[in-house]
Amino acid sequence: GEKHTRRDMLDEALRRCGGTRFAMVGDSRFDIRAARAAEVPVVLLTAGYHDAPPEHLVADALIAGFDELMATLENLRAAR
Repeated sequence: GEKHTRRDMLDEALRRCGGTRFAMVGDSRFDIRAARAAEVPVVLLTAGYHDAPPEHLVADALIAGFDELMATLENLRAAR
């Protein structure tokens, strides 16, 4: 429900980490909704739990494993 889509969770995570920007890495539509609400990029882990087929979830990038994450984040940063 709403608790999974509110941006306050992501805003608090960013505050606690002392960062100025971040991307959400998730595996469900709730993760994507939370990232969109927080206005941050979202990377979908295709190997994770899914409540819908990964190709139907609109993310900024798809990765099959965390070994792809750093390059994907660099590509997202370069594209912005």
